[in-house]
Amino acid sequence: MNEEDYSLPVHTSLLQKDEFFGIGQEPFMFIVMMTIIFSALIHIACLFAGGLILFVLRFICRKEQLRLVFIMQTLSEQDYYRG
Repeated sequence: MNEEDYSLPVHTSLLQKDEFFGIGQEPFMFIVMMTIIFSALIHIACLFAGGLILFVLRFICRKEQLRLVFIMQTLSEQDYYRG
């Protein structure tokens, strides 16, 4: 009896989450959009503040890149749901 190998190789790049600049995709896009809006409405110096925030968040998320994604999901959920 001949046994065939049906296993398929799984590439690790397919298992990794999308992230920009070392943080999750959603927090990165949120910070970039808010930085652009504030720099257009208030002052161009908001670009410096947005860049500084990105560096601080990258430092915070160096061990767990999805930390901000979990925080944003937790804050966006309701505390209780009506039945």
